[in-house]
Amino acid sequence: MSTTFDSQLKSILQPLSSVDDANGDPVLAAVQANDHNTLRILVRAGYSLSSIDSSNGRSLLHIATYLGHIDVVRRLLKEGINTSLHDRDGKTCLHVAAAYGYSQILTLLLKYESHVEHVDYDNNTPLHMSCKFGHNECCRLLIYAGANLNAINRDGDTPLHSAIRYKHA
Repeated sequence: MSTTFDSQLKSILQPLSSVDDANGDPVLAAVQANDHNTLRILVRAGYSLSSIDSSNGRSLLHIATYLGHIDVVRRLLKEGINTSLHDRDGKTCLHVAAAYGYSQILTLLLKYESHVEHVDYDNNTPLHMSCKFGHNECCRLLIYAGANLNAINRDGDTPLHSAIRYKHA
């Protein structure tokens, strides 16, 4: 790397060092700070997107999704990050977006071939999650993408039963 590039990279990384819980990982810090431009630069500089939080099994895409950082999610997807990874509870990013009602992120994930039928460790599909939390737009998107309306989770509930159980129907 040239000295100029090194100094530019250092000037980018310096503000990121203050981000909580990044454990010195500049890519994680950029994700947490919702800084998709710095993320792009770090990837071009050879930084890896394969970080996994050992405490909860969340990938960078999980973290960006939990935080609702749509521009970072978009950047990670453009960089080819794996959309099928699951966290320690078996949840994919599609589960997270559905549970939090992030319909724009859900739409992006669906465009990048996320699996609508992946089940977490409680056999919940993303549709179960959006029904459980009453996120109608996410439900519509998942149904349109081919989600199984009759999938049964560990409690014996279909997505409709989950909506009823949690008073969203």
